[in-house]
This record gives sequence, structure tokens and C-alpha cells, in this order.
Amino acid sequence: MAHRQYHTTPASRSSDGINALRESNHDAVMLDIFVQRLCGLDALDHIRRELSIPVIVMLSFKLRSSVGSVD
Repeated sequence: MAHRQYHTTPASRSSDGINALRESNHDAVMLDIFVQRLCGLDALDHIRRELSIPVIVMLSFKLRSSVGSVD
């Protein structure tokens, strides 16, 4: 998004992202439900209660390599 001249504020933990939203003026949030420390759904609840901002919710996860074959 930075290459399109959007200002972004990355946060690896929900609490950091929520604090960044409180301290600055943002136009939208991209929220990963599988974030560290605080469940993404809990973070969404905090955002909805405190701010009026559009939220794009996404899911990311790591695939485990399978052990053995599947019949």
C-alpha cells in the first residue's frame, strides 16, 4: 500500500494496533483475526466500541506440512 502513497501503520499485536488507532487519524483498518496476544474478534469489538472506522477483516494462517500420506 505504501507504493500507492497510502500511509500505513503496521502492528503485530492487537493492543499495538488499537493504541495506534487511538493516537492517530486513520481512514480504515485491515485486521487479521489470527493476531498475537488478543483474539482478532476481541480487537474488532474494541475498535467497534471506541471508533467509527471501516474494518476489513481477513484470516491468515500457516499450513503445516503433512506427515505421512493420506489415503
